[in-house]
Amino acid sequence: MNLSALLQRSEGDTLDFKRDNYPFRNAAEDQKSELLKDILALANAWKASNAYIVIGVDEANGRPTNVCGVVPELNDSDVQQFVNSKTNRPIAFSVEHAQHEGTPLTVVRIRERQQRPIFLSKN
Repeated sequence: MNLSALLQRSEGDTLDFKRDNYPFRNAAEDQKSELLKDILALANAWKASNAYIVIGVDEANGRPTNVCGVVPELNDSDVQQFVNSKTNRPIAFSVEHAQHEGTPLTVVRIRERQQRPIFLSKN
């Protein structure tokens, strides 16, 4: 993953920028649904590369405007367990923490190759 290259791109089928962390730690199940929805959408999209959700980036009109950073809150194993307990088959993804010019970011990487369709098996 080349973080600098991702920060030069526009949002689309394989890239989404978020300013703030998703509600997850100590959040109710329905509050976690936004993260689940975004991962599910990118996993089901037909794409020629991995897809990414970069958390800690301001955007306007789909373009990054400021790398504001986030305190790393999402834990890969916790998110894996939550997401994959709700879907009909496992989603190939990872939650990674990275730095861009000293600013901490969280990156959710959704692998290019998925067994589709992936859908919710539980509310």
